[in-house]
Amino acid sequence: MGGWVQSRIQVDPQQSTSDSLVFMSALGKDNTYWFRVRYPNGTWTGWQVSCLVEPDGRFCP
Repeated sequence: MGGWVQSRIQVDPQQSTSDSLVFMSALGKDNTYWFRVRYPNGTWTGWQVSCLVEPDGRFCP
């Protein structure tokens, strides 16, 4: 999956959606939470910094 994290990678079932998107997150070496999204076709996005840090990110509300 690439990257380096200092926590366990977590999949949050509350963030998983009915259209088969899967969200996983981890604490990065910079002490910021990062996440990736898996699409229904099996491909993944790159790591994106937490929406608390970058509220205009692609998957942020």
